Amino acid sequence: PSPGCEDGRYGYVQSMCTDERHRRQGLARLVFERLMQWYADEGVTRVDLHASAMGEPLYRSLGFTDPSEPELRWHAG
Repeated sequence: PSPGCEDGRYGYVQSMCTDERHRRQGLARLVFERLMQWYADEGVTRVDLHASAMGEPLYRSLGFTDPSEPELRWHAG
């Protein structure tokens, strides 16, 4: 739990892509909208992801914004 996610439950989208032959047909939007509906149905109020430059417009159009807290990450050697 944290101030931004009091119950400690949140979603994370690891990776999403559309085969080049099927891009620009609204498929990613349909899949992602359904995923977001599933999160909402499950009571999840926060979803995080790291967007590629190509995917960022889609996510922003669905309400994703820049995080209010900077993310820190460590990688070994």
